[in-house]
Amino acid sequence: MKISKTALVVSTLFSSSVFAGAIALPEVATFDSVSSAGIANSTNRSDASAIITSPAGLSAIDDLSLSIGIQYLDAASAHEGELYEEYVTTRGKKRTVLPSAAFAQRLTDKIVMGISLHGEGGLGMKYSNGLMGGGVYKEQSVEVANLHVGAAYQLSDQLSLGGALVVQNLSAEIDIPSLMNSDDDSTQASFMLSAMYDFNPSTYLAVNYKHGVKHKLRLNVDDLTVNKDFKWPSILTLGLSHQFDDKWGMKLQTGFEEWKEYGKVDGRKMKNVYHFGGAVNYTQGAWKYQAGARYDSKSMNDYDAKPDLPLVDQWAIGAGFEYTLNNKHKIGLAYEYRDLGTPDVSYSFTGGSDYIGKMTTHRLHFLSLSYAF
Repeated sequence: MKISKTALVVSTLFSSSVFAGAIALPEVATFDSVSSAGIANSTNRSDASAIITSPAGLSAIDDLSLSIGIQYLDAASAHEGELYEEYVTTRGKKRTVLPSAAFAQRLTDKIVMGISLHGEGGLGMKYSNGLMGGGVYKEQSVEVANLHVGAAYQLSDQLSLGGALVVQNLSAEIDIPSLMNSDDDSTQASFMLSAMYDFNPSTYLAVNYKHGVKHKLRLNVDDLTVNKDFKWPSILTLGLSHQFDDKWGMKLQTGFEEWKEYGKVDGRKMKNVYHFGGAVNYTQGAWKYQAGARYDSKSMNDYDAKPDLPLVDQWAIGAGFEYTLNNKHKIGLAYEYRDLGTPDVSYSFTGGSDYIGKMTTHRLHFLSLSYAF
């Protein structure tokens, strides 16, 4: 059975967005984030990058802080299966650079202000033989960038509170040769709340909440305009940091991402995602080494996975090192590998199982270089 490219595109856009291949990336282009597989985010109070992941952590800054980083992302996927009972294969790839920058300044003995710009997530692929091996989609992508402006307030010796205004820009693009090359973007505002509590000089707890953002996009297929809604998820994290001695330290984190609401907006059966993980760091002189691991629960059942968003169980490992210069400035290098899962996938355009296949490759490589003081 054959259907036209236009019918295929329109049915796909209305039933399940081809732009939905987007994930909230916990990795920020800093040593602490990437080397811990994102586990150190919630307890971050080492420099200005705290405004990105844990605004209450800004209260630990003495005077002035700057954090800049460059993160290289290499994504790859591969499908194989049957499209209308014909065996097909396709591969996807995406290589991009995600920079981040943050600045913070102490204003009073209790207040520190901060501002940052970074890539929040997204993703997309260029396909060798279309999204499912049918040769239709050449490229689709979603990119999300956040501007944070916020502050931390030292309420007591043990408790710090923080918050930030989040201005999020989401842009999407799809390229279908001889039929469609459409893009649109949306900018919306949200907020982030944060708190840190020190039990003693060696141990503290942190909690952070980032509110979800709703976006609306208008895309063009031939002479037809298609309206698509996005609901970027709300995210809650809880972290614990403990320093055993002057050399060894540990960080733990668990959290929640509200992908179920994302699925409702996009007409998908999705689940809220829970994650947990840990990281260990070791300091020897001017050198600091860190490694971490993280697990994310399924955002959908295997049988609900689709070729454009086959996100099931995920796991990640990271490692890196940081060197402190004589002027106390720090240079860090870190790597992370993230496995996005390889589920069986199916898709229907006509009411039946028009495509039945499997992901054979689905992974991300991260490499970050950072500088902070």
